[in-house]
Amino acid sequence: MRNPSTETIERALYDERSVLRLHGFRNTMWVMTPSMASAMFWSTSFKLAQAQTKRLVGLVESNAITDDAGRWVAGGKATLLTELAGRGTATTRELGAACPQYAARLEVQGASVSAHSRLMMCLGFDGSIVRTRPQGTWVSSQYVWAPMGRWIGGGLPASDPETAAASVLDAYLRAFGPVTTTDIRWWTGWAAGLARETIAAIGAVSVRIDDGEAWMAADDFGHGNDVPAPWVAFLPSLDPTTMGWKQRGWYLMSADAERLFDRNGNAGPTVWMDGRVVGGWGQAEDGEIRYALFDDEAGARIDEVEAEAHRVATFYGETRHRPRFPTPTQRELY
Repeated sequence: MRNPSTETIERALYDERSVLRLHGFRNTMWVMTPSMASAMFWSTSFKLAQAQTKRLVGLVESNAITDDAGRWVAGGKATLLTELAGRGTATTRELGAACPQYAARLEVQGASVSAHSRLMMCLGFDGSIVRTRPQGTWVSSQYVWAPMGRWIGGGLPASDPETAAASVLDAYLRAFGPVTTTDIRWWTGWAAGLARETIAAIGAVSVRIDDGEAWMAADDFGHGNDVPAPWVAFLPSLDPTTMGWKQRGWYLMSADAERLFDRNGNAGPTVWMDGRVVGGWGQAEDGEIRYALFDDEAGARIDEVEAEAHRVATFYGETRHRPRFPTPTQRELY
């Protein structure tokens, strides 16, 4: 979106429902159209869902909640889904109060969490339920849930895994190509075998870049000489552009990456200039957008940087947001 607004985004998410939230690649929450969400689900998410349920069964066993953890988890998912279907929409708290037999406490890595919240997360991975409006402001992490089938009518369109993977990779190549096999596996979280098979299935074209062999969609040539006008952008944490490639040397200096990513590879807010990362930014308590530039050439265009910082501050308005994983640069700025 060239001119995003919270109103436009909320209308797409909650009124038109032309996009929805779903856990997918790399166990991350994404916003996608229903058709692309279906492709992500059938190529990737359904396997992640199985792993999440298996992990929860292990937690229930280790916390000695019941003698038959698998049956307990399956029953909990079914009960909560039925309760949600009867209500139409509900929060995790409301469902826990309605189904207290599944609200047991679980110790997870030194923290105490409710079992029903983990059951709801598994149902989300399953594609059975969807996050709708948040409680509070648009940056809140507490959501009202709805059955997926009711929210978008019929649920996620069905697809076989091979066709779904082909749709995912074709879309990725068209948005990010040329990309290496390493980039593809990073973006999708796929195993090497699935990546190779899908590259062959869609007839991706091999090209040479500085990092070696890369791939493009077969009919996606002819744009290489397009030169966009100079631009500056402040992109948020986990922005798909920053996260789009595993091999980032062509747009991000390795020394700068240490200041902008956490230990798990999560990107913090970045300052971009003409297709490369030149700094990082963060929001102060008073709403001021603070930034740090790592590139001497970027300093010569400080008026453009200041204008973008002002635009982002206007977008946030009175809303305050701190990422859950502050990067070294953000800690310096705060």
